[in-house]
Amino acid sequence: MKPIDGEICECVVLDGHKGKMMSNSNDPPNSFHTKDLFIGHPTIPNAWKFVGRLDDRVTLTNGEKVLPLPIEGRIQQDPLVKEAVVFGIDRSVPGLLLFKATAAAGLSNEEFLDRVWPAIEDANRNAEGFSQISRDMVAIIPENIDCPTTDKSSIKRAQVYRDFAEVIDDAYTRLENSKEGALVLGIPELREWILKSFREMGIPLDRISTDFFSAGVDSLKAIQMRALIIKSLNLGGNVSRCGSMIVYDTGNTAKLAKALFDIRTNAGVENRGINEVEGMRQLIGKYSKFERRTAWNNVPVNEERQLYVKYPGLERRAAWKGPENNVVVRFNLKLYDNRGLTFYPSS
Repeated sequence: MKPIDGEICECVVLDGHKGKMMSNSNDPPNSFHTKDLFIGHPTIPNAWKFVGRLDDRVTLTNGEKVLPLPIEGRIQQDPLVKEAVVFGIDRSVPGLLLFKATAAAGLSNEEFLDRVWPAIEDANRNAEGFSQISRDMVAIIPENIDCPTTDKSSIKRAQVYRDFAEVIDDAYTRLENSKEGALVLGIPELREWILKSFREMGIPLDRISTDFFSAGVDSLKAIQMRALIIKSLNLGGNVSRCGSMIVYDTGNTAKLAKALFDIRTNAGVENRGINEVEGMRQLIGKYSKFERRTAWNNVPVNEERQLYVKYPGLERRAAWKGPENNVVVRFNLKLYDNRGLTFYPSS
């Protein structure tokens, strides 16, 4: 069992096991990673309980991968919670569906969340920064609605996302349309406010031109900064124009201040669509030119012919050389792909 996150382990079939028919990893050599996840029994040695699949991970828009099982497992220990399901595929931040248990039937949603919030906080303490659940991103499901599960009592994640798509969309809509702040600042004041806000987050920026990423602004800090912007600044009712990746897209304090000022004042709105279309045209023109490639000596390469693979710098141990006097070694295309290699057909 290979540890993945805390007590959760992946089942890995080692080389030599009589039931192993193929390999998909060299860690360890010739092993097969099943992607099946288990947790060990608290008292019985070598007894394991299946809890889900490794590919159940929730991938955010920034590429970060949230492993939901540890978060859900900790929250489900609360007797008021029937099921907990993390969501957020292709979204900027993760969220949580909380299914009320029968014991929570007499509690309002706010009272219920207050009671179970310590369990969520504990799960957040043991999760990576980008995986942490904010209070605004918790959606509560009434106790009379069941969560789709399998015969093994594991969550049917895809079905949950499909059945509760409207609830999930509403959670992100609330996040996007949250009440914006009241501060009306010009560009100089915005620069000072941004520098001060990052200092309070533990990210001191020397200059307004300092690159955010180089200064240590990770995806979580970028998301937190955007939330602070919406909460604190008056954006002229244009919150939707403050994109989820605005911090990374602008890159430094000077550009972020200018972007926020333009959002509030609607600067450039008239030409925005034109500029985007022109930008797309330029990209199409740039990446529509393809270099014509031909096989060496006009001999077509196919899977039935043996190939010579060129390794520049290889010691001169072979009996044949390519056109640039590089030593080559003969292989078969069926056994080797062409990543980073140059292939020549044999005669």
